[in-house]
Amino acid sequence: MTRNIIEKYFDNLAKDWDSYQDCPEDVKRALLERAGISKGDHVLDVACGTGAIAGVLHELTGETVKGVDISGEMISVAKSKYANCSWAQFEHADFLNMEEGFFDDVVIYNAYPHFLDVNFVVEKAARMLKSGGKLVIVHSLSRERINSHHKQHADRVSRPILSPEEEAKHYNHDFETKIAEEDEEHYLLVLEKK
Repeated sequence: MTRNIIEKYFDNLAKDWDSYQDCPEDVKRALLERAGISKGDHVLDVACGTGAIAGVLHELTGETVKGVDISGEMISVAKSKYANCSWAQFEHADFLNMEEGFFDDVVIYNAYPHFLDVNFVVEKAARMLKSGGKLVIVHSLSRERINSHHKQHADRVSRPILSPEEEAKHYNHDFETKIAEEDEEHYLLVLEKK
C-alpha cells in the first residue's frame, strides 16, 4: 500500500520536478567525488527521479549509469531528457524488489527519507554491491532542511532522517562506515560493504 502511495506522490510531481531542483552541477560533482565515485565504477542510481545526478555520475565514472525509480512518470522524464545518451539506462523499478546486482556503488541522492524501512535498504544494498562496494547516501541539503521540508510537504511518504552517525548504526553488520558527515549544506554517509 505504501509503495503505491509513494509512487503516485512522485508521479504527480514528475512533470515539474526539475523546476524545483536548484543544486548546481559542481556541488553535486564535489559531493560525489568526496564519496569516492571514480573512473570505471559501475553505479546504480537509486530513486533517480528525472536523472538529477546521472550526467555527473557518468562524467566521474566514464561508464553506463543505471537509474531506477519507483515512479514511472519520473522515469519517463529521465528517458526523455537523456534520450541521446547511450550511457544512460533508466528503469521503472522498486529498488527493494530488484534482483541481485554487481555494482561498485549504490547511490541514493536526495531520496533516503522516502525509504521508510531502513532494514530493507541494508539488506538490498548488501545484495546489489560487490564486496568492497559502497552505499552512498547523499543530500545537497542539511538534515534540518530535509526534515523540515518533508514534515511540511511529504510527511506521509517520508520519515525523518537521523544524523549520519546514527543512520550508520543500522548498517554495522554488513557495512563499514567510511564517511559520516553533515553541515548546513549537505549530508553524506558512505558505507563500504564488508
